[in-house]
Amino acid sequence: MGTFAEVVKFVRNDLAIESFKYTDKIDACFVPRAVHTTGMINIHDIAYGDEGLWMVNSMFSCLATLEANSSFVPRWKPDFITELVAEDRCHLNGMCLKDGKPKYVTTFNQTNERGAWKKEMQSGTLMDVDTGEVLIKDLDMPHSPRFHRGFVDFCESGKGLVYKYNPETKELVTIAEVQGFTRGMDFYGPLMFVGLSQVRKSDVLKTASLADKYEETYCGVWVINLDDDSVVATLSFEGTMNQIYDLAVLEGASFPELVRSDSKQIARTYSFTNPSEAKT
Repeated sequence: MGTFAEVVKFVRNDLAIESFKYTDKIDACFVPRAVHTTGMINIHDIAYGDEGLWMVNSMFSCLATLEANSSFVPRWKPDFITELVAEDRCHLNGMCLKDGKPKYVTTFNQTNERGAWKKEMQSGTLMDVDTGEVLIKDLDMPHSPRFHRGFVDFCESGKGLVYKYNPETKELVTIAEVQGFTRGMDFYGPLMFVGLSQVRKSDVLKTASLADKYEETYCGVWVINLDDDSVVATLSFEGTMNQIYDLAVLEGASFPELVRSDSKQIARTYSFTNPSEAKT
């Protein structure tokens, strides 16, 4: 999990369920086991590949990995970014892996100036990491590229759209148009889970195009059957819950819990090597 200035690794430890006051519903529990301090790099998408954890470092406009003695290790940047500085120049945000390596990314534009994306957000791109080629341009705040079943699925968040792109034929197909800022995606069999967020006011000069089309936008999860692109289920959040960045399907769990590193529970939550396997 990427946080404000850290990457926290959680592992499943169902013995920790006993530390909760209510245990009748909980069927999985995840506890923190390692923390890496990155500094505020405006971390976005993260994914495990052949070389460990890859992450989108939006502040430095690059893809990066981790090593113990560094905040991060820069591994790739778009060709139009000339230097690694903490200026969030093009708002590189989305990333997906193919065969264990980063393959596709999304940016808000192709600028090489500090924070310039805040002024120009309808020039977004889908890019090929291997070649540096811009595959699609003039997108409105794209996010969440995912390589699935031979296609690149991604969101044009500013318009509430979900696309399927064929990297062989270059064909772009609209899968869904919804009443929310599409961001976050995962899959289970033929089902695509897409996150929706309400359009929010921020420190940018122009809000998403959705704000001009809808008086109200939703926060929740929409489920799409990719066999026929039909919406088969929706879940809307109310109250203070109005933003989703990403989604992850946890197989074998319907009511998981997290133990926080600053909670009292962590003091008596353990996991260790079986003594019979320990080396002397």
